[in-house]
Amino acid sequence: YEPYPDMKKEKFTFKGGRDRERRFHGRGTVEFDDDGSYMTGMWQHDVRHGNFKIETSRNGVCFIDSEYCDNKMNGKTTIKFLDETWLEGFTKDGVLHGFSRHFDGKNRLTYIGMYRNGKPFGTWWKIIRGGGCVVGRVDEDGKLSGTTIAYLYPDFKSALIGTFKDGEMVFSQAAQLTGHTTENSCIKRPVFTEPDGRLYQREISTHEFVTSGPTLADP
Repeated sequence: YEPYPDMKKEKFTFKGGRDRERRFHGRGTVEFDDDGSYMTGMWQHDVRHGNFKIETSRNGVCFIDSEYCDNKMNGKTTIKFLDETWLEGFTKDGVLHGFSRHFDGKNRLTYIGMYRNGKPFGTWWKIIRGGGCVVGRVDEDGKLSGTTIAYLYPDFKSALIGTFKDGEMVFSQAAQLTGHTTENSCIKRPVFTEPDGRLYQREISTHEFVTSGPTLADP
């Protein structure tokens, strides 16, 4: 998400402190010539080092508030996007790395999970509007896809476990929550009974069709 990885390629106006060699040093503000975007923060001899706030329109991003070290985001970071969604988490060497929370444009929590070197990994939680969560280990593409993903009902006891594709159920069986473990010292990973019983599948109702299994009860 870093909008300005190489400041030498940018045209801008700088206002702030300088060292004896006229390098940026101390608090300063950069205003970019192309679109009026700006960044303000602490510099150490031309190197971004400390907290920076950036307003931009690059890479789908409109605002960044992050700790920097050696010209890269390193530490606690908040990123707001042009579609009004946003996230808060941690970065390392310019990419997301560690715990992260995602929010929609109304500041409602949508995802919780971990990043490793810029990619989602491990157990992620997708918060469903209207109630419940989809939870499981993401695949190599960082998506909630696989054969052991669960939809956890709003009672946080009942669940459907089975095959999901990008967070949407394909087919599943009922199970019950029995406990949880802690992954990476912060992410709760639910533990369920072995799924069994009749098979549930995702069906989209229309004016003419409701379901192919009208006698199939909710778990």
